[in-house]
Amino acid sequence: LLEATNGTIEDLEVTSSDITLQDVNLNNITINVNKGKKQTLYLKGKSLVKGNINFISGKGFIVKRSNVQIKGEITGVMAKSE
Repeated sequence: LLEATNGTIEDLEVTSSDITLQDVNLNNITINVNKGKKQTLYLKGKSLVKGNINFISGKGFIVKRSNVQIKGEITGVMAKSE
């Protein structure tokens, strides 16, 4: 479990099942395989992803709120909801 609120992160590389980012600005997100567990990225508030989001497992899920912006490409995602 990783949670970050109100901040700026250059590049984020993490191995976790649940990642929650609220009002966070960052470049790229890489989510490494976590022993076959379901991995979900929750983007909330006015978070801004300037670069790419990559789930290495190819089985990621993204839950994105309406004010969140993703400028780059998303790879390795099975489902995305808003």
